[in-house]
Amino acid sequence: MHRLLRTSSRGMTLLEALIYVALLVLLLTAIIGLFVSMMRSYGALIVARHINESATIGMERMMRDIRAASSVDAASILNANPGQLTLLSGATTTMFSLVNGSLRVRENGIDIGSLTLPDVSVDTLMFEKITSSSILGVRIQLILTATSSVGTKSESFEDFAVLRGAY
Repeated sequence: MHRLLRTSSRGMTLLEALIYVALLVLLLTAIIGLFVSMMRSYGALIVARHINESATIGMERMMRDIRAASSVDAASILNANPGQLTLLSGATTTMFSLVNGSLRVRENGIDIGSLTLPDVSVDTLMFEKITSSSILGVRIQLILTATSSVGTKSESFEDFAVLRGAY
């Protein structure tokens, strides 16, 4: 009597199980790698956004106040890092300075607050007074740095404004 070999439709062989486990490990490795890459990109995006937001807030405020000012006070620290800019506009005195890595503004001696986000530090703050026969202007150089778990990013910003009250 010959026994006929019957194949079982239930269960799988050890080789099939190993192949399935290997494919599953490869798939999970790819998914985890993609997730880690997305988290790094998200962290870098947040850092860049915080730097740009701090630069926008700080530069717009300084430009607006420079344009509204009639003169630059002699107490200003120009062409140095960190610089300090004191503007006179009627009865209002506005001062921009660097305090503990944060760009701060004071009006008539009262601290209004920081113009940069807490996780962004100011590395360079320089003011340059530019004069000609008919205009008085101020050039600003600002370098901001932010650090997160994905690394450190620095960015440089520059702008120039004419004191409208000076002519």
